[in-house]
Amino acid sequence: MTPRAAIALVAVLLGGTLTAQAVEIERTILDFEGGPEEGFTVSGPWKAERRPDRVKSGTQSLLVTFVLPEKWPALRVPKDTVGRRGAKRLTVDVHNPQETPVNLGVRVDDGASKGVEAEIHRSSRRLEPGWNEVVIDFPSLRTTSASRLLDADDIAQVVLHVTPSENPIELAFDRMRLRLVTDAGTPEGDARALKEFETGWAAAATAAAKSSLLSSLRDVDVPRRVKLIDRVLAEESAPLVVEDAIRILGRSKADDAVAEAITRTRKAAETHRWRLIEALGRMPSAAAREWLLGAARDRRNPTDQTAAIRALMRRDGVALLPELEAHKDDPWQVRAAKIEALRTIRTGNAIGGLIPYLKDANARIRDEAGDALVGLAGRDLGEDVGAWTRWWDANRGTFDPDAKGPKAGRSSYGSSTFYGIPVLPGRIAFAIDLSGSMKEKLTAGARAYAAKAPHLKEKRLETRLDLAKEELQFTLAKLPPRTAIQLLFFGTQITAWKNGRLIDADEETRADAQKRVRALTAEGSTNIHGALLRAFQPDPDWSIAQNLSQGVDTIFLLTDGEPSTGAIVNAAELLADIRDRNRVRRLRIHTIGVGLPNSNFLRTLARDSGGVYVDLAKP
Repeated sequence: MTPRAAIALVAVLLGGTLTAQAVEIERTILDFEGGPEEGFTVSGPWKAERRPDRVKSGTQSLLVTFVLPEKWPALRVPKDTVGRRGAKRLTVDVHNPQETPVNLGVRVDDGASKGVEAEIHRSSRRLEPGWNEVVIDFPSLRTTSASRLLDADDIAQVVLHVTPSENPIELAFDRMRLRLVTDAGTPEGDARALKEFETGWAAAATAAAKSSLLSSLRDVDVPRRVKLIDRVLAEESAPLVVEDAIRILGRSKADDAVAEAITRTRKAAETHRWRLIEALGRMPSAAAREWLLGAARDRRNPTDQTAAIRALMRRDGVALLPELEAHKDDPWQVRAAKIEALRTIRTGNAIGGLIPYLKDANARIRDEAGDALVGLAGRDLGEDVGAWTRWWDANRGTFDPDAKGPKAGRSSYGSSTFYGIPVLPGRIAFAIDLSGSMKEKLTAGARAYAAKAPHLKEKRLETRLDLAKEELQFTLAKLPPRTAIQLLFFGTQITAWKNGRLIDADEETRADAQKRVRALTAEGSTNIHGALLRAFQPDPDWSIAQNLSQGVDTIFLLTDGEPSTGAIVNAAELLADIRDRNRVRRLRIHTIGVGLPNSNFLRTLARDSGGVYVDLAKP
C-alpha cells in the first residue's frame, strides 16, 4: 500500500484538533546517492566520497574520513531536511570499518537553542565494527542542562561528529529516514498547509518566522505551492529565506508542479529568474532537465546560459559535455561556468574539453582551466596547449581520474602576488579593512609570513595595518599588463580611491595608488558587506549588462575580523547574499585573514566563489 493510500485510511488528533487523514509513516530524507538536492554538509578538515562498496541500501553510501582539526569535523543535517512537524524519530545507518568500536557524537538543536551550549542536546552512540543503526528519538531529548525537552516539531539541526583523534576515522553513512505523523500529500493536508502559509506569511516579521513557514510547505508538491514560492523569490530580500525558498521549490517532483515552475521561470526577469533556474536544477525531473539543457545551449542569453550550466552541473554534468565547448565570443562568465562544470565531470572527456581554454585571451579563464586540468590529471604542464595535447593523446586510453597516488601542485605563473595569491591580468578590486583593530600588533602567523617574504624582510612592521600597506604597495608595483584596479577601504564607512572607479593600472596610476595606500589610517568597525557591494557595483547607475562586461572579475578581501556593521552583519546571511548576487556574476573572491584564526566565514566566502583563503591570523 502506498503512503498516500495508507494516509487516506486513518485520522489522528494533532495539536488538539482533528486533522483528517494523518498517519505515522517513515520517509527517507537522505539516501546519499548524490542527487541534486542533498540537505547536508560536512564541516571541518575532511574527505568525503560516495562509495558503492559499503552500502546498506541503494547503490552508494557517503564515506567520510574525519581527521584531527582545529574544530571538530561533523556531518550536519539542517532544519530544511530534518525539521518536520510531527517528527518522532531519526534513524541513519552508519558503517564503522575500524576493527574497534567508535563513539559517534550526536548534537541536536531546536528553534530555541540559538547555539547556546546549555540549550542544545548532546549524547553519543557506540558504533561497533560493521553496520550500526543510529536512532534519535526527538520527543525524549533533553537539553544539555536538562532544563527542558527539545521541541520535536522545531528541530533546527542534527550534527553527527567524532571525537578528534590523531588517526583518521572513517565512517560510511547511508539512508537517513524520519518517522513522523503527517497528513501531507492528501488534498486536505495540502490545503491546510497552503492556507496556514498564506495567512502566516502576511504577519511574519522576521526571517526566522518566514523560514519556519516555508518549511511547512516542504511536502506540499502542488502547483499552488510553486506560485507561492515564486512570489517569495520575487519579493523577499532576506538572503537565507531566499535560499530556503529555492531548496523547497527544488523538491518539486510532481509533473504539474514542475510544469508550473518552468512556466514561471520563462516569465520571470533577471535575479528572480536565475533563482528559479537554480531551483529547476534541484528538481529530479526530466522536464526540468530538458528545459535547462535548452537554456545552456542558448548563446543569445548569456546570463540564463550561465545560470543553467551551473544548475545542471549539480545534477548531471556529463549531459552537459556537448554544451561546454570553448567559444571565444562568449562572455567570460559563460566560459568560467563551462570550466567549473568540466572540472566536476570525473571522466577523461573533461580533459579534452578543458585544453582549448588554455588558449583563451582572458588570463583568469586560462588560470581556471589550468587549475581544473591539474586537479583532474594530477600533473602540471603549465599553459602549454601542445604539451597537454600530447600527454592526453598518449594517455586517454588508460586515464583513470580516480587513481590514487600523489597529485602535483599548481605552479604559480607571473610575479605579481597579494599575500602569496597570484594576481592575474584582469579587473581587480582590493578591499582593505581599516577598522580600529587593524592597529593591533601582528599575530604570529602574520609575522612568519613577513619574515619569509623577500619584499618585507627589511621593513619595520608592527601592526596589521603596517603589513597591509606594505603588501598592497608591493602588489601594485608588480601588477601585470592589461590590469584595471579598484581600491576600496572599509571601516564603518566605505571610502575609495578615484571614487571607486576601475582604473587602468599604468605607471602613473600605480604610483598614485601607492601614495594613497601609504596615507591609510585605521578606525571604526568592520563593514564587509558594504565593501563587497561596492566591488560588485562600481557605478550605482550601471545596468546588469554593464556590470557583467565592465565590472570587476576578482576581489581580494583583507580583514582582521568578521562583519560588525553595515546592512548585513550576520555571517551566514552575508554569505547567502553574496552567493545570490554571484550566481551569474562569477566573481572570484580571495580572502586574507590577519586577526581571527581559522575563520569559517572567510574560508566559506572564498570557497563559494572558487577563491583562496589565506589564514595569517594564527596566534
